[in-house]
Amino acid sequence: MNDGTIVDVDWASSPALSSETFTTTSLYDALNRPIEVTDPLGNVQVFLWR
Repeated sequence: MNDGTIVDVDWASSPALSSETFTTTSLYDALNRPIEVTDPLGNVQVFLWR
């Protein structure tokens, strides 16, 4: 396979890291149980505890 985007890794130097940030938020009840979790794409999961 001849792909111009694939190159050998130079382990002698540090690789460039991505500066992209992903944030997840969580809300908890008084018993420290998650009641709402929002993922980086904005999807919200709501948990009901009985």
